[in-house]
Amino acid sequence: MSIGYDFKHKLLKNVNWLSKCSVSLSGYNLLTFSPAKKWGLDPESGSANGYTYPVSRVYTISLNVGF
Repeated sequence: MSIGYDFKHKLLKNVNWLSKCSVSLSGYNLLTFSPAKKWGLDPESGSANGYTYPVSRVYTISLNVGF
């Protein structure tokens, strides 16, 4: 999932050294929906025996500026 905003030229006209600016937020593996919980299994686990690292959530914030 990703969401972003591009700052318009009207907002940036007071800043002479900045020509463009945008901000975006994104995430990966934020929610898990699985019927496996009915049987006591963890859907985040990589294997059935439970001896692996869980799948991690990833959050990203990016800022793109132009001079």
